[in-house]
Amino acid sequence: PPDHIVFSPRLKGATIEEMEREVKVMLAAFELSERGDYFAFGLSGGMKRKVCVAIALTGDTRFVVLDEPTTGLDPGARRRLWQTLAMLKKGRTILLTTHYMDEAEVLGDTVGIMKDGALACVGSPNDLKQQYGCGYD
Repeated sequence: PPDHIVFSPRLKGATIEEMEREVKVMLAAFELSERGDYFAFGLSGGMKRKVCVAIALTGDTRFVVLDEPTTGLDPGARRRLWQTLAMLKKGRTILLTTHYMDEAEVLGDTVGIMKDGALACVGSPNDLKQQYGCGYD
């Protein structure tokens, strides 16, 4: 994983010192430090997900697209990933797709709900809950 995580900041012109600092932060934030010397193919599906999200966030990325980043994770791992994303989202725009309403509520400042391939509603999680109650039809 470090080789994978190193690639993005180096590609974006980070110095060796910046890259090393960022890799340490990402390995710790995503609980990958103990797996730091493993090849990606030897990791579990959940660990691979974490590596992919860490890669997306490295290199001072300001706009990040995450497509269902917690799919396949157990509930505890999902919540830990939510905490990590909440911690690392400052100064970034994160476009996140999810089928989990609780995930959208926890992570989303603004939530858009799709229905039949079209945007059905947009608002803060609280506004949408007040407007639609328990259903978003």
